[in-house]
Amino acid sequence: MRKTFALLAIFLIIFVVACAPPQAQQPAQAPPQAAPAQNASAPQAPAIDKPLVGADTLRTPNAQTEQLLARSGQVKSVSFVPAALPGKTGKDTYYVVGNRTKVKLSAYRTMNGWSADTVYADLAARTANAYCINPSVCKGEQKGVVDFSQYDVPTPQSWLDDIRYGEKTGSLQFEGRPVVVVRWEKDGKYYEAYLDSYFGIPHRVAIATDADMQRIVGGYEYQTLAINSATADDVKAPY
Repeated sequence: MRKTFALLAIFLIIFVVACAPPQAQQPAQAPPQAAPAQNASAPQAPAIDKPLVGADTLRTPNAQTEQLLARSGQVKSVSFVPAALPGKTGKDTYYVVGNRTKVKLSAYRTMNGWSADTVYADLAARTANAYCINPSVCKGEQKGVVDFSQYDVPTPQSWLDDIRYGEKTGSLQFEGRPVVVVRWEKDGKYYEAYLDSYFGIPHRVAIATDADMQRIVGGYEYQTLAINSATADDVKAPY
């Protein structure tokens, strides 16, 4: 009897378990996705570089030299015989007023069937014309175009922008005049100017490959330099 009840109890438990509703399964969580790898070929935001300061922007005019140039603005005209260095050979006489130049030739220049004794040049337009103006030689009006580059000589004033950065190194006499010596360096070469002690424009500018100015390779001497003696009429072409 007891066995019968035990079997019925086991059967009843199995029946209840079999009929019980199945429990809902929890959905499996998806594994966390790894962060996408960056594409090495993808364009990157450009880096912002700090502006570079050029060497020229760091240059400061020398205060003492600026004082030497204080009267250079009073120079309205110059006349001189340019002698190229290192040979110091000068022949023609230049008269410069503003952008106009007259070149009095030391020897006649042969043109097309006639001879020129004077060249008038425009420094701004970079043009030049030869003339025969000596009445004892010329036959009527004689004029012809010549190559401007043959008469393109730097004027004393054309050096001033560089001279203002130089340093005074001494003083001496040049062509019987007191001058102040100023030196500076530019583009791997060395410069030395003899400045007029009053007007501050150079009587001489030498270019050398050494700081002692022993190996001169260029520059000019402005021989017989005269300041404010030429007039506008002196550089005006006759026709």
